[in-house]
Amino acid sequence: MNEKSLRFALKHLCYAVSMLVLFTLQTTPGLFELWGVKPILVVPFAVCIAALEGEFIGGLYGALAGLLCDLAGSWVFGFHAILCLCCNVAVGLAAIYLVRRSLGSVMLLSLGVLLLTQLLGYFFHYAIWGYEGVSLILWRHTLPAIAYSVLATLPLYYYTAWLEAKFPQQD
Repeated sequence: MNEKSLRFALKHLCYAVSMLVLFTLQTTPGLFELWGVKPILVVPFAVCIAALEGEFIGGLYGALAGLLCDLAGSWVFGFHAILCLCCNVAVGLAAIYLVRRSLGSVMLLSLGVLLLTQLLGYFFHYAIWGYEGVSLILWRHTLPAIAYSVLATLPLYYYTAWLEAKFPQQD
């Protein structure tokens, strides 16, 4: 195995292990919980990867993040996987062709992905059925979780950028 392949394998091993660690932290009861709201950590991490690595790698890690979210919730299995795959491909393409790869743009992209996935999940899981008082879930859980997750993008971006610098792609 040459040095380039070894760097590639080590970087993606770090990404995969980090994704699993973040999933474990995200689903640990009481950890990082503020006022009954927990952040979603795997989706912003996948967005950071997509912004720094591009559409193909970003799409793969988006699908992984979505599958992990589907495992943790009571959603239809594959719902978040498909959404996160499509969103991260779009993020990767936007990072290549439209926006700078900076913290601000990654946080805005993360906000967009989280808004889309969580609001669609809210709509299909709660709002579509017309239950009484369902708007409380939106205002007390969904939107605060989105805001908390966008804030979590900050350290995840720096960690992803550090990994990218630690294992650079040399053509």
